[in-house]
Amino acid sequence: MIGLNARSLRQYTKAFQYFREAAELFDGAGNRSGQALVQRDIGCAYFELDRMDKAHDALSSSLKIFRALDIPAEIARALINYAPVLVKQDSPEEAQKLIEEALTISKRLMLAAETAAAQEELGRLHFNAGRYEEADRLLSAAVDARRSLKQKRELSTALVWLAECRHSHGIGEDIEDLLSEAEILAESVGLQQNLLVIANLRAEYAATMGRYGDAHVFWKKYKLLKDSITSVAKDARFQSLLVEFDAERKDYNIAQLTSEREVQRLEMERQSEALRMQHLEARQRVQEIELLSRETEIQQLEMKMTTANLREKEAEATRKQQKINLLEKDRKLRAASLEEQTILRNIFIGSSIAILLIALITIIALRARRRESEARVQAAEAENHSLEVERKQADYEARRSFTRQLIASQEQERKRIAADLHDSLAQELLIINNRVRLSARRDGLDETTANELAGISDAVSTSLREIKNISKALRPFQLDRIGLTTTIESMLRSVNESFDTEFEWEIPQMEGWFTKEQEINIYRTVQEAVNNILKHASAQHASVRIERRNGDLRLEIRDDGSGFDAEAHASPGVVPTGFGLQGMYERVDIMEGNLNIRSAQGNGTAIDIFIPVSGAVESASEQTLLEVGEGGASHV
Repeated sequence: MIGLNARSLRQYTKAFQYFREAAELFDGAGNRSGQALVQRDIGCAYFELDRMDKAHDALSSSLKIFRALDIPAEIARALINYAPVLVKQDSPEEAQKLIEEALTISKRLMLAAETAAAQEELGRLHFNAGRYEEADRLLSAAVDARRSLKQKRELSTALVWLAECRHSHGIGEDIEDLLSEAEILAESVGLQQNLLVIANLRAEYAATMGRYGDAHVFWKKYKLLKDSITSVAKDARFQSLLVEFDAERKDYNIAQLTSEREVQRLEMERQSEALRMQHLEARQRVQEIELLSRETEIQQLEMKMTTANLREKEAEATRKQQKINLLEKDRKLRAASLEEQTILRNIFIGSSIAILLIALITIIALRARRRESEARVQAAEAENHSLEVERKQADYEARRSFTRQLIASQEQERKRIAADLHDSLAQELLIINNRVRLSARRDGLDETTANELAGISDAVSTSLREIKNISKALRPFQLDRIGLTTTIESMLRSVNESFDTEFEWEIPQMEGWFTKEQEINIYRTVQEAVNNILKHASAQHASVRIERRNGDLRLEIRDDGSGFDAEAHASPGVVPTGFGLQGMYERVDIMEGNLNIRSAQGNGTAIDIFIPVSGAVESASEQTLLEVGEGGASHV
């Protein structure tokens, strides 16, 4: 406690003295928790003196002890104190991991002060990394917690960081209020560093808002506070150097005492070694005398052994000669046996080679027959596969030709029905409407009859419009008169006027790109896609875009509607079950194009269609592009 008071008064020499005394007491008592607390206080003091290497050693040691003792609350506090040191040492990622761990522990243990400290420190890390939104959220939470805990010093610091974060993020609504509150708290508790940062932020904010007079006043205040804090910093640096000098002096005294004791110990060892050497020399002389006596005895024994060895060698020579004679006999017997074995082995090898040759010839013949059979089977399989491919191709071409004829007949029938509706029924209704209007204009009609005739005229006019719309839907006359581009645009304008879904489009001039049959198929495909959006999608916005890309026509249709499960339609070999989608697939297939549908429930639908432009028509379309230039139409 005394050390903490000295540290709060910036009397670091006394603080470190008290911390060392406390460490010795805790060490003597075997209190590891107390040792960890003292190490944490020492690390915080070194951090305030900007000695990050010593702060790192002390705080990491404190954290290790608390982890070993498994005290979660102290682990959280140690993590919060250790993280700023890592930030100063350019390790923000490691610091962020420690702070997130501290925040998790503090929330789990419901430690309000530690939670607020962790949120503030994590907010500073996000701010330094440029993640302003996350920093604002964490710093706001820290400010609320500090305010509820009535921590004036910590609240002032948190308010300053929050104001600086919002100023950097470009949010300037409540910066003045945050800085004012922070300044009042800083003045009440004497936080000169916070006042310096507040004056700097206020000057920058005033200059940003164009209040250059206020900015000048705040810059002057910032300069005065900076000069004052600089002198305090110099004093702190002097105390830091004084602490280092005191520590080094104590280390030197300890080293001197250790050196004197070491010299005394070495002198005693030298004297002991000299006595031991004298004893060894005396023992060596006695051993040398004993060796001379033994050498004499050995020489006598060697002379006796020499005579015995000579006799032994003579007997050994006789035994060797006998052994040589026996070996010679054995060699001759083995040579005879080996010759016999060689003859038998040659006979066996010859027989084996003959058998192997016969077997090899047989195997070669069998393999040749098998390869010939396999070749025949492969040729048959290839022929069957070729026939199957030709059959499938013929079926596909037949189905495709039938589809083309069916669509052509449908278009002819639609054209005939549209012409009949326009030339017969529409004309008759027009005549009826004119007669009703003439009858309504006669004099002497009562009001009831006139109203009935007017109603009949309105009903007939409505029927005429409906017949016109039906005829237009069955066979759009614009295709023959004004071309594909204008026809599609007219349809989309009509849809925008009649439905809630808003369509956008970008369509180039496509006259001359396709044959009449292809233009009808393209129009019907777009029409069916638009009808599907209006009927099923419940979309707010949709778009139709057409462009030339690498000699192909690319048609993109998008909507933000409810979407559907497109997996079934995207599966290979699956025919679409809806008549609308089936018709789109068939028309695109007739034009040798590709149709892709991407959709999911709630994520809208995207249709991409690629249609090749044929050679002769492509040349004509290129000439059309040169003539119309930028004549394509777009609507947003």
